[in-house]
Amino acid sequence: MEHTELSKKVVNKIKNIGLKPISKTIVNTKRFWFWFMASLSVLVGSISFSVTLFMLCNHDWFLYEKFGFGFLVQSLPYFWFVCLIPLSVWGGFYYRKTDTGYRHSFFTVVSVYIILTVFLGSIIHFIGMSEMVEKTLTERVPVYRQIVFDKSDLWFKPEEGLLSGEIVFVGNNFIGIKDIQNNPWNVDIANATMGKSVVLENGNVLKIFGKKTGDRDFEAEKLFPWKGGRVGRGCGK
Repeated sequence: MEHTELSKKVVNKIKNIGLKPISKTIVNTKRFWFWFMASLSVLVGSISFSVTLFMLCNHDWFLYEKFGFGFLVQSLPYFWFVCLIPLSVWGGFYYRKTDTGYRHSFFTVVSVYIILTVFLGSIIHFIGMSEMVEKTLTERVPVYRQIVFDKSDLWFKPEEGLLSGEIVFVGNNFIGIKDIQNNPWNVDIANATMGKSVVLENGNVLKIFGKKTGDRDFEAEKLFPWKGGRVGRGCGK
């Protein structure tokens, strides 16, 4: 009896307020939207982490000894670090609105999100897509070049032992390169050590650590392939 009376009161209150049932189409649309946004945040977060990992793996860490702590402060990929924070919140927010999201705390959802983005981001990096994404952004998005650290200027300090450029000639113990200002250099590589990915072919761009020995002469100690960041105004064109 009491249950019947309560049911009548609830029905009457619904009628008085004017509540109407939401159509199944709207419900399904919202369900799809929440899952889509949660999945999209994971995808974007994974790409962000993969680019962060790529930039850290190809960071010129050995220059810390030459330029000190200030070099690290200036050159770390802060943009991608910062992107991961709102993406984690975004993913947690939309997942919590899905059919199963209410079962887990926001902290648990964000923790799982971070683990998932790290896992997927690592896969994206190791299959080589992170380099492609970073290169595309660098070449086609001017604003991105203004935000991230530009290695081109760092690697054009011949007086300090840093030089970069596109190979235009390969000899027995030396190479000819064109720097970011289109100036030619003769680089002695007789005693240089080379990174694993260095290929001495015309058109390839190198980072060269060593010392300047003449107006356009340079003695290389270490050769590295150019990976990540803008190649330079005159290189790789």
